[in-house]
Amino acid sequence: MTNEMSDAPVTAVSRQAIVAAWQAANEIVQAHYETGAIDAFPIYTEDGGLEKFMITRRLACVVHNGDLPDQYGTLQLTADDTPRYTRGDKSFDSSDRTRLLAEFEGTDEPLEGHERCWHRYAGAQYGRIYQAVTELVAEYPQVSAAREIYVDKEFDEGTYHPLYLHSFVQEPQMVYDWFAIEADDQAVFIRISGEATIFRSETGTWRFIGAVMKDATTAELKAQFIEWLQLDK
Repeated sequence: MTNEMSDAPVTAVSRQAIVAAWQAANEIVQAHYETGAIDAFPIYTEDGGLEKFMITRRLACVVHNGDLPDQYGTLQLTADDTPRYTRGDKSFDSSDRTRLLAEFEGTDEPLEGHERCWHRYAGAQYGRIYQAVTELVAEYPQVSAAREIYVDKEFDEGTYHPLYLHSFVQEPQMVYDWFAIEADDQAVFIRISGEATIFRSETGTWRFIGAVMKDATTAELKAQFIEWLQLDK
């Protein structure tokens, strides 16, 4: 359902490196998403391993939708326990947070003219969801998460893709306005604004709720994800 986004190693990537990558990406998002549209997308290889985070604002901001996808660099996972930030000929250990965050100085902009942008629409709630997901990845080794999700309309394993089933996507396509969170056989899909959530119920069906999570705190989001993903069992 979520593109086989397991964290199975591709080149001996450790769980520690995966957690470190999420934490570095989260710091960038917290500092510069809402007013600078800087987002960090986990990118998975074909066989399911987390390869890198693409740092971009092309998908968060219609004003800058012509930017190169990796204009602001990548967090590249290697065999080391911390990812390397790479941008052009520049490459350094992302554990140097002062240097990392300095790469995005000057990206924040006045918010006028950005009313149709996801970074305005999702706003602070996206940061809270991102924080909750990062904490889950750090605390539960079975948790994986995606920000680019391929939705098809094929009947598979007794059901349809939940985003197709609930009519958020009509035709096969990649979507970028949802988080998908997986743990073992459980999954949660939450729109980055918090206004829509789909999760697998105890009966195995995909249940939809509306704006219940829109104003939830990070702690409330995390607790709800733990319940839906059955991480406390």
